[in-house]
Amino acid sequence: MYFGLFNCSPLPAAPLADLLVSALNGNAGAHHQGPATSPAEGETVRAFGRLVYPEGELAGMLLPGGTFANLQALVLARDGAGSQTRPRRVYTSEACHFSVGRSAMVAGFAPDELVAIASVGRGALDANVLAERIGTTLLPARRGA
Repeated sequence: MYFGLFNCSPLPAAPLADLLVSALNGNAGAHHQGPATSPAEGETVRAFGRLVYPEGELAGMLLPGGTFANLQALVLARDGAGSQTRPRRVYTSEACHFSVGRSAMVAGFAPDELVAIASVGRGALDANVLAERIGTTLLPARRGA
């Protein structure tokens, strides 16, 4: 039941949207290259953020796919840790996408810093095994969570 590479025909509005994007020069490498793209991206991220977290203001960016998103997340986590002493750890599900390991390598993580955790069900990380590997006690679930 995996349809990850199932290519559907475009929606009728897609050619018009493509025309608009092409006319606006959607190069988002820098604001001066595509000045309409930056505010459109920001508003799109804020709109999605309001759907998920209506009480707060979220920031983010649109990325071209999961591999790039994995790399971005690992770089941000690495940089957010600052000068944290080694060894660092990247805990993943044993069922994670292959791009996580590749992205970790590009972000400067050593192979022994990646820790695969057993998965349950449809690839979810087993929280009890994770807590055991980290060396913590799993807190009881919150009501309504």
